[in-house]
Amino acid sequence: MSIKDGMAYLDKIAKSLLKQGFRRQIYITSHGPAYLTVSGMVRDFFDETKVPVLYMDVLKAAEAAHFNLMDSFHNMTIGAYKVLGRLEDVPLNVPESHSVTYDVQAMLAGMSRNPGNTLGKYAYQSGAVGSYFDKPSDHMATPLLKTPEEKEAHADAGVQAINELVKTLDMPAIVETLRQVDVYTKDTILPKYGAHLPGGKA
Repeated sequence: MSIKDGMAYLDKIAKSLLKQGFRRQIYITSHGPAYLTVSGMVRDFFDETKVPVLYMDVLKAAEAAHFNLMDSFHNMTIGAYKVLGRLEDVPLNVPESHSVTYDVQAMLAGMSRNPGNTLGKYAYQSGAVGSYFDKPSDHMATPLLKTPEEKEAHADAGVQAINELVKTLDMPAIVETLRQVDVYTKDTILPKYGAHLPGGKA
């Protein structure tokens, strides 16, 4: 799905949820070009409806919460499948996978072959330049899962890490702040500037 198609799709979901009464919406991704889709939708949705919804990139959110995500990243990815009841979708013995103790130097050497990586510093992630990795391990190696028991162990550790991150983020406080932004928009901004804002007063 293209970025533009993704934005349109999410916009329809957000508007449907709003019509059903959901004014506190939080959209979560885990890095990559996803922010190009979700950030644009969040901004356009707000300009049109004047209802603030939140986008959280898990990498940025973990950084803000001082949570060391990289130590648990792969486990959390596998754990997410378990949370969804789809752990069987995680394959075993994928040839492109590496052990957890993969060779960092080999990964960095692979990344250095792509000239696009030197341009990535000029904006956020893949928003700077369109580019692809030559091999999956040039982006990030993944653990080589050989047995169902190994997969289950990674998933269990991942579920625990997900729960720790959610607790560290203090989601009730985040949702309360989102409510405050909504009140501020309705009570302070719209009465003063509503007619002059993008989309007019909602």
